Amino acid sequence: MARLAAERDELAAKLAEIERVRLNGGEVAADVLAALPRCASVSIGSLSGLVDADGVPGYDAVDITFVPRDGKERFVQVAGRLFVRADVIPPPSSGGEGGPVTLAAGSLEPSELREAYRSSFMGTHYAVRLPISSPNRPLEGTLALSIEFHDGLAGRVLTASSATLLPTPTTAR
Repeated sequence: MARLAAERDELAAKLAEIERVRLNGGEVAADVLAALPRCASVSIGSLSGLVDADGVPGYDAVDITFVPRDGKERFVQVAGRLFVRADVIPPPSSGGEGGPVTLAAGSLEPSELREAYRSSFMGTHYAVRLPISSPNRPLEGTLALSIEFHDGLAGRVLTASSATLLPTPTTAR
């Protein structure tokens, strides 16, 4: 019941905002626009990585957390489209002639991105879980994660990437 009330109140705020802008000739006051936080950068969160979600030995999914920040380096909520990708770069000893191997890739539409918002004792971020195309197989090398955020308000494209060395098969679980 509380959730429905909150959704109703948010919708009422959106309608009031639209009406106020319409009455002001389609303009928002300059001081209000200047104070509005905007996404200035994105990063991949420390909670990102391979996961065993099905209980079968080996990894079957990848979690990617996305942290948008404003110009003062504070978390800011965003609206837009998010494209995510997880690759494994084979170690040099394997020959790695084929280059990176894509484990998972996906995208979130604006409504899906909103649903991916998380805030808890683990921090505030957006969370995406992607199933691995070939799950529960041994993986060696470096996990390379990348995101591309298309800001629906500013029209900008912001990117981030991270790389993590995977445990060697002898130290893997």
